[in-house]
Amino acid sequence: MSRILFFIVSIFPFYLAANAQCLPREGSTLNYRIIGFSIPELKSASCTIEIAEGEIYDMDSFRVKIIKQDVFSNGKAVIEVPRFGAKYTWTVTSTGKSSAQGMVLHHFSTLSFPDSNTRLLILKPTDKYSNGYVFVDGNCALYDMNGNAVWFPNMKIEGLKPESIRNLRNTPKNTITFLSGSAAFEINYNGEVIWTPPNNGKVSGDDIEYYHHQMTRFENGHYMILGNEPALCKLPSVNDTNLHVLKYDQATYEKGSGAYKKIHLGTLIEYDEQGNVVWSWKSSNYFIGSDIEYYRNTVANDNNNIDVHENAFHFDEDEHVIYVSFKKLNRILKISYPEGKVIAVYGDKYDMNGQKLNKYSLFCAQHYCVPLQKGHLLIYNNNSCHTGSAPQIIEFKEHQGLADNLEKVWEYDCDHNDGVTANNFVFSWESGGNITALPDNSIFACLGGNYSKLLIIDKNKGVQWSALPETYSKKENKWLPTTGYRAHFLGSRKELENLIWNADSK
Repeated sequence: MSRILFFIVSIFPFYLAANAQCLPREGSTLNYRIIGFSIPELKSASCTIEIAEGEIYDMDSFRVKIIKQDVFSNGKAVIEVPRFGAKYTWTVTSTGKSSAQGMVLHHFSTLSFPDSNTRLLILKPTDKYSNGYVFVDGNCALYDMNGNAVWFPNMKIEGLKPESIRNLRNTPKNTITFLSGSAAFEINYNGEVIWTPPNNGKVSGDDIEYYHHQMTRFENGHYMILGNEPALCKLPSVNDTNLHVLKYDQATYEKGSGAYKKIHLGTLIEYDEQGNVVWSWKSSNYFIGSDIEYYRNTVANDNNNIDVHENAFHFDEDEHVIYVSFKKLNRILKISYPEGKVIAVYGDKYDMNGQKLNKYSLFCAQHYCVPLQKGHLLIYNNNSCHTGSAPQIIEFKEHQGLADNLEKVWEYDCDHNDGVTANNFVFSWESGGNITALPDNSIFACLGGNYSKLLIIDKNKGVQWSALPETYSKKENKWLPTTGYRAHFLGSRKELENLIWNADSK
C-alpha cells in the first residue's frame, strides 16, 4: 500500500503538466480575478493549491512569494487573486506531501483593468448581501459588494463599442449578455463570444433589425430582444390633429401628400439557439389606428415628433404574458403570449384632440417593469416629467377587465442626497434605470442616468446596501458620478461559480 501511495505522489506533478484540461491553461491572460482552478484527473484526491505573485520558474523563489493557499478535494477550486495587470505562478501538491523535487510550476496573468479611472464607491456596506456581485454597465465591470472589480468583458470583441455597453447581465444558462450600439452579444466568463443574433431584417423588413435596449435569455435556451421597424408618421398640418402613422413603404413616402417623418416602431423577437425566429411581435399592429395617432408631443420645438420606441420588456413565463414599456408615451402594454394580443394598456391615453384622458400620469418615462405576485406589477418610474423629482419604485395592483387601471399599493422615493456631489450638480434620470425583485422580497435598483446609484431596499423602505459608480475627472480633479444605464445583481458566490465553470464546459 505504501508503494502505491508513493507512486501516486511521485507522478502527481506530471499529471498536472500533461493534462490539457487543467485550468487556467498555461500562459493564459484572464479578464477576471476570481479564477476557477481545475485538475480533472484528481477529483478524488485531497490537494493543496499554492499561488505566488510573479512569473516564477524555480521552487525556492516560488516558496517565498506564495500569497494564496487552499485545500480542495473534488479537483476544483475557486480562488481570488489580488490584482489585475499582474502575473501569477501556481502549483498543486497532495495534502501533506509537499516536496520541491519534480514539482511543476504553472503560469497565468490577469489583464489590466480597461479603465482605472472608474470605481464603485460604497455608500452603505452590507453584511446580509456580502456574498453578492453586481454587473455595472456604465463602468463595464462586475464588482463585489465591497466595490472591488473582479471581472470585465473582453474589449477586443469585433463590433464591440465599449462606451455604449448596456445591460450586462448573467443568464439562466450561466452566460453573460449585453448590447453595444445596435449589436448584441452573448459571451462566457472568459469573454469569448458564443452567440450573436442574426440581425438580418427578417422581422423589420429592412437590412437589419435595429437591436436596442434589452436582450434576455430564458431557461429553455431561447432569446428575446427588442428591435425596430421603419414607419412613416404624417405630421399634422395647421388644421389637422391626426398624426397618421404608416408602415414604411418607399412608394407611399414618395407619392403621399403632406409632410412625413420617418420613425421607428418597435418589434420584439424571439430566437432559438440556432438564430431562427420562433416568435415576433410588432407594435405597429397595435399603434396604427390607436389613440396614439392623435398624440401631439408637447415638448417645445419638437415639431410634433412622435416617439414610440420600446425601452424594456418582461416575459412572465408562468402567466404567458409580456409587459412592454414605452418611455415617451408613459405607457406599458400587456401582451398575451404567443397570441400577441394587447390585453391591457397602462399609463397615459389620449382623446381625438390629442389630450390626455387621465389628469395625472401614474408614471413618467419609466424604464423597467417586473411582475411580482399574481396581479401585482413593480415599475421603475424615472419621474422625469416633474423637474427636480427623484425616481420612484412603485408597486401597483392590476385591475383588469374594467378600464385597465392600476392601483398604487407601495412606493419608494429614491434618495439621492448622499453628499458626494457638488451643489451645482444637475441630476438627470431621463434615461436608464431598472429594478430586480429579490427572493427575500427586497428590491435591487439602479437609478440610471447621470447619477446611476445602486441600492438594495426592503419593503419597509430600509436601505440594506448602496453604492455609486464613479469616474475620475482629470479636468475637475475629482470623482464624479458615472452615467450608467442598468445594473444587474448576482445574489451569491454560487451564481458566480456557475459562470466560471460553464466558461470552459465545452
